[in-house]
Amino acid sequence: MADATMMQMGLYLDNPATQNILLEPVCQQLTRATDDVRKLIAQCADGEHGWDVVQRASVSKAVEKIDQVVKRAA
Repeated sequence: MADATMMQMGLYLDNPATQNILLEPVCQQLTRATDDVRKLIAQCADGEHGWDVVQRASVSKAVEKIDQVVKRAA
């Protein structure tokens, strides 16, 4: 089923105009989500729920990687 979906989506994704129409809302939602994660990270205090400088840096790095991918796709 996934292969069939990918084949059907391929028809639309081959066209840059439809690719932009289909992916723009996804990119916008991902950007909002990463912004929300950054806000959450800023609110978390060290020592609570396992948060510390290392965890914060690790999650921040992952969020930054997601942002880079989203910006390339947009």
